[in-house]
Amino acid sequence: MRFAMTIAAVMAASAPAWINPIRFTPSSSFCIPNPRNDRAAKRQRAAAKRRNKAKRG
Repeated sequence: MRFAMTIAAVMAASAPAWINPIRFTPSSSFCIPNPRNDRAAKRQRAAAKRRNKAKRG
């Protein structure tokens, strides 16, 4: 579910101005969190690293 929200946020940010009336500026209070900071994603990356290590032996 969180992944879907991330995709929706990225799509909203990349939408043309006529679709999205909110102006995305650095001074705006709305900011899209960096998905690399997501705890669940961090756990997934760690699990992938463990699997890769196990493959290498």
